[in-house]
Amino acid sequence: MVIYVDILSEPMRTKIAILWLSLTLAFLAHGQLHFFEKGGVPKETLGLLLFFDFCYIVPLLLAYLTLVLREKACRTLNIVSSATFLVMNTYHLWAHLGEPAQIPIVGATVAIAGLILWHSLEIPKTKR
Repeated sequence: MVIYVDILSEPMRTKIAILWLSLTLAFLAHGQLHFFEKGGVPKETLGLLLFFDFCYIVPLLLAYLTLVLREKACRTLNIVSSATFLVMNTYHLWAHLGEPAQIPIVGATVAIAGLILWHSLEIPKTKR
């Protein structure tokens, strides 16, 4: 009988999951600030609204998957996802450099994605 032992500690999984939830909250705060600056909800295209949905739903899903996946899948998923969000948010920060009120919250999304990537790289490589 083989017993599977989870090498990845619960505190590490919890840190990464909390960071994913923090990223979602930062996206929500950024959206609200954007609406306040524009004087209400701007008319956005369907494609852009679906992209906003992606930015909210995917980190929530990743927080859950971080807690339930085995090490190899957890590591791979978090590295790829956080690197994608890091690049996307860095580009987004660059686009908002002319809006001083947006820089702190968009900068926070870059920092959070970077922290997720950093912690994900600490997950041990295993055969599972």
